[in-house]
Amino acid sequence: MRDRRRGPVGADSLLHAGVKVYDGCVIGAWAILHSGAVIGADGLGFARDADMRWVKIPQIGRVILGDDVEIGANTTIDRGALEDTVIGNGVKLDNLIHIAHNCHVGDDTIMAAMAGIAGSARIGKRVMVGGKAGVAGHLKVADDVVVHQEHRQGRGPYLGCSHSVPRGLDQEFFTPPPSRCNGRPGARAGEEARRNGKEIMSEIIDINEIKQYIPHRYPFLLVDRIVEIELGKRALGLKNVTINEPFFPGHFPHNPVMPGVLIIEALAQAAAVLAFKTDGTIPDKDAMVYFASVDNVRFKRPVVPGDQLILDVEIVRTIRNIWKFKGVARVAGEVATEAEFMCAIKR
Repeated sequence: MRDRRRGPVGADSLLHAGVKVYDGCVIGAWAILHSGAVIGADGLGFARDADMRWVKIPQIGRVILGDDVEIGANTTIDRGALEDTVIGNGVKLDNLIHIAHNCHVGDDTIMAAMAGIAGSARIGKRVMVGGKAGVAGHLKVADDVVVHQEHRQGRGPYLGCSHSVPRGLDQEFFTPPPSRCNGRPGARAGEEARRNGKEIMSEIIDINEIKQYIPHRYPFLLVDRIVEIELGKRALGLKNVTINEPFFPGHFPHNPVMPGVLIIEALAQAAAVLAFKTDGTIPDKDAMVYFASVDNVRFKRPVVPGDQLILDVEIVRTIRNIWKFKGVARVAGEVATEAEFMCAIKR
């Protein structure tokens, strides 16, 4: 059928019979979706609880398809867990492709059949992904990169890339040989339980565990949960902003806005949890984390009651007890605040 509605489905988009588009997803103009395509399903959003049982994580993001996108038959694009899964303008996806939650695919990228992009990966513009190739989660592939399989006689394929790919290199990247992938021929990119010696953890760190790592308490505890953490690299936390926050009556009485310095503080608290978890220690009551510097701060949108603040922090480097981080705070996928900051840990 040809759908000319404005809003969730853009003008002159064509959705063939059997296409499933879940609530809240947005399809741009001139898009073509072939039969069996599924846009906005939850995907594999689970984490272990304290009893090591699988618990479903609510998937509250959306899928946003840009203009002039073509989605092949039986291709699936999962909705974001917290932020949106975004497919840029002019992207072409073959049949039987899977794109997991929170991924961003840049404009004019093309992927061949049976490619797979794991959660939270960032794919640049004009990237070419070959058939059956894969990109591991949380990686960044720069613009104009080619990712495909490598076949070696008697060994089978090695899929895609298991490390972030900068622009300007050879532009053809392959998973390491089986001896570096737990000895399994054809091991999928990113399948190692540890990468570069740093453990990737998917379990939720709740507020009670957060309080073991940082000394802050109400009304200055500004991280409600850590939903994703990669030791030695990055963490993703959240802060639910409500009208009951103690700073809103004075900032401002008729237009409540979360103070920008407190957004920076929330990023720093998430970073402190990442630092102590990476260090493998639970601090004692005398341990403190202090700001050493804050640089390159940008405030791009206000944060108001009802917003869910997503705190994305990344370790830049560490020198003894000094840690440098890059932090980005987002609301509904839109950057609210970004900054670089250094913290000193006093034990």
